[in-house]
Amino acid sequence: MRLSDKGPKEAVRPAVLVAKFEPPKLEGGARAKRPIDSKEEFRMSSLLADRLHFSELEQKKLEGEIEKLTVEKMKGIEEQAYKEAYSLGLKEGKEDAYVEAKEQISSDLKALADLVAKMNRLKSDLIQSEEGQIIRLTYAIASKISFQKIEEDPDLIKELLRAVVEDIGDEEQVNVELSEKDFETVERLRASSDSELDFLNRFRFSKSEKIKKGGCYIETNHGSIDATIEERLARAWDLIAQRRPKIRDNVA
Repeated sequence: MRLSDKGPKEAVRPAVLVAKFEPPKLEGGARAKRPIDSKEEFRMSSLLADRLHFSELEQKKLEGEIEKLTVEKMKGIEEQAYKEAYSLGLKEGKEDAYVEAKEQISSDLKALADLVAKMNRLKSDLIQSEEGQIIRLTYAIASKISFQKIEEDPDLIKELLRAVVEDIGDEEQVNVELSEKDFETVERLRASSDSELDFLNRFRFSKSEKIKKGGCYIETNHGSIDATIEERLARAWDLIAQRRPKIRDNVA
């Protein structure tokens, strides 16, 4: 094996980190009792110092970035938590408000239903307790309307006399008392040439201040007929009174 002419390569020496370390000299075989970190015994090389300084800068930079990222992350988490809490609170608030409003509406509807039912009972009780007064009032109103209608319609006496003829049949002599206005109306009708009014010739008419317009008092061979307005209304009232329901004395 041929060896190279060149001498062995000089080994690469590692960078010297510690420049020099001189242990303290001891007098009388005793070692000096001084701190080992004294500048005189331990000195750091400039290369190590530069590397450490660079590492510190990198570490501070890295710590700053980590802190920044941490702050941003915490801020994001805080905002997200706030939004979720707000949404949850809003949802719960709406649900609570809905439940509360629903309960209030249900309560109001029940109160309204109770009020309507009570009013219906009161109306029914009022009608039953005041039925007599209502009927009397209705009768009075009908009477007023009847009198007004009679005053406005002069031909009503003609229809009344036609009905009388049907009731009395073939009575030979019939005396009829009329009001002054109806007497004038009958005389005018008898003077006309209308054949439908020939039945009026069967009566002997007279006028009376006691008879109101629309009524008459009739005398025949077999008796008399009171066909005055007052009497007819009285008979109508008697029929109503007989057929109306009984009124309760005490209404709860």
